[in-house]
Amino acid sequence: YVREHFFGKYKELLDMVSALEKGDEIITASGLIGKVKEIKGAYITLEVGENLVLKFQKSAVSSVLPKGTVDSIK
Repeated sequence: YVREHFFGKYKELLDMVSALEKGDEIITASGLIGKVKEIKGAYITLEVGENLVLKFQKSAVSSVLPKGTVDSIK
């Protein structure tokens, strides 16, 4: 059961990351929250503040947040 559970969660994560689009709001594994500005291969550019963008590997994405989350916490 543990193995099946692990692979099920891993597949969910892969599906989520592969479905990322520009404008999605995400949280990274390190806790940074921002909007996806660009996606290139295995990397994303994330806007985490006004005129502040950072690049991450897609694998750093922890979850996709509901639209409007970033603006609601400013």
